[in-house]
Amino acid sequence: RSSGLRHLSAALDFCQQLLRPSGFCDQSLPVTFVMYRKQEEEKCGSPHFAAGSDYVNPYDDHDSLQTVEVSYEKPGTFETASTYRFRLFLFLILVIWWINLIGEFVSIINLVDFCLNVNVDDGDPFHTLDVLQRMKKRTSGVFQKVTKRMSSVLTGDGQALPSPRGVEDVTSVLPENLMPTPRDAEGSIVIASIARPQLVTCWIMVVVRVVLLVYMAGVGSVFIVTTYSFPDLLMNAVALAFVFELPVFLFALLVDKHDKELMESMAPIVFQSTLPLCGRFFQTITSTYFIGLVLFPLVCIGLVQWDLHVNILPTTEALECLCFQRGPRCVTNTYFQRSWWDEHWENVSWILDGNATRN
Repeated sequence: RSSGLRHLSAALDFCQQLLRPSGFCDQSLPVTFVMYRKQEEEKCGSPHFAAGSDYVNPYDDHDSLQTVEVSYEKPGTFETASTYRFRLFLFLILVIWWINLIGEFVSIINLVDFCLNVNVDDGDPFHTLDVLQRMKKRTSGVFQKVTKRMSSVLTGDGQALPSPRGVEDVTSVLPENLMPTPRDAEGSIVIASIARPQLVTCWIMVVVRVVLLVYMAGVGSVFIVTTYSFPDLLMNAVALAFVFELPVFLFALLVDKHDKELMESMAPIVFQSTLPLCGRFFQTITSTYFIGLVLFPLVCIGLVQWDLHVNILPTTEALECLCFQRGPRCVTNTYFQRSWWDEHWENVSWILDGNATRN
């Protein structure tokens, strides 16, 4: 009342003059205040307004003004992420993601078992060296014949050049001891052993797939738990599930039809497996039921709780302090009390009067 503001509407106009851009606060306070406001707008997000309660002038019961409740985008997002409903949904998405990894994990285990127990031919089952030597011998013979005929033509012997022919049929350069493709009674191709280079290729596949599995498990989990809205969480989970379907699409697009038919005509390779591991305990902990129903849910619960206490709650507390100046550890709430502001405005009130001089 001492300032001459006797009505709430006049007080509201005065506050707007103080807080508007390039207003009294921006002019009287240090330049760091303007920078602080810009960072605050960026961190808090866009504001949302809603009708609030009526405020009555303590000096005039007939003077009232309806207030506006303000909320911000970023604090609301993290408050939603800390609810039990969102955490339950996040837990279910994580469980589905990790269960989707079981298929890849089982495939890797089966590939390792295959590499350890499959029959390996240490010789040269493709007869590569023998074929190369025979082709070299045939090619050099043909080259000598062609050179001899060309020289005879150039010297005028009058002999016609032979009709152009390539190297003879490939079967003529194949070794005589090369056996025909073995087949079973149903006509399927039977593979009894693999060559050493093929085994090395299989071990390289094991290493690559293990690295990809660990990477996708870690990065996919972080990608999911750092999503704090229902639609984005669902879309990100679908996108991650699509990653493991890429090999199927690549096989369908890149592999020739003849090769696909050849693979379908092959019988499964038979070998003595070391799975399952001996002992009921090892069989239990390596079963997909234990992994999918016990181990992975416990891992997902740990991830959800870790994200809640390490990311969501500290960020929510920081945004509450920044955007609303409240919170148990908010320095703004404990330091900038009314007494501090009264003293501050008393010290800078001379700015309002252009004719006054600062004491």
